[in-house]
Amino acid sequence: MTNTRSIAGRKAKKDGHNFEHSVSLLLQEKFNIDVEVDGKPGTKVDLRGGDNRYSVKKTPDDLQVGLITQQNFIDAMDIKDNEIITFIGEFFGGDHLTNYSRRRKNLDEIPKKLSQKFLNFLNNNKENIFKIAITHGSLDQQDSVNYILFPEIKHNASTLKMIDANKMIKDFVQNGNWIYSPNKTSLHFYYNNIRVMGLQMYGSRNKKHKENKTYPNTYFGLQFRIICGKIKANYVTDV
Repeated sequence: MTNTRSIAGRKAKKDGHNFEHSVSLLLQEKFNIDVEVDGKPGTKVDLRGGDNRYSVKKTPDDLQVGLITQQNFIDAMDIKDNEIITFIGEFFGGDHLTNYSRRRKNLDEIPKKLSQKFLNFLNNNKENIFKIAITHGSLDQQDSVNYILFPEIKHNASTLKMIDANKMIKDFVQNGNWIYSPNKTSLHFYYNNIRVMGLQMYGSRNKKHKENKTYPNTYFGLQFRIICGKIKANYVTDV
């Protein structure tokens, strides 16, 4: 089983790399510019062309734009409040919660004081959180994404769409807020009363790890996703 997952993981990585090269060629032909495939660690940038830096996604919707471990999130946001740190460890889970489903607590199993403090923290720091999740990866990272590319059909570069990340984030900061989801295991971000993003424990989607005793490093990480179908048209254009 482990070997099968390892092979599938390598194939997915290769497919993603091939798609990035397909997108690179398309951008070069479309805009008559040199486009470089980045591929280096420590940056969210996948492609560079002209004055632009692109993050490339392979799927048409529900895009994972950020996956960060709990400790990296705490360090990046310089969180010192022990109650917020405690909430993160319980809501997003860990090996210390072996008696709970998926080794994490839902909202009803955590003191309301902690959950409200974390929610206030998210809404008081929206711009920096979006930088970490979407454009920069960390607050001291000088390199940043200004466009997110995704296909309407998976792995089909000819159906490529482009999100203006900076414009989108500016509007989200001014006119949006985080709330807890009705299922009490995730958070939703609403912009003008439309749910446009989600934040949840990464492993909550990975049922295959449920009974495992060991987990990948990011299993209990903070996973940020954009719901492309809900993003306003003025952020999304054809390439």
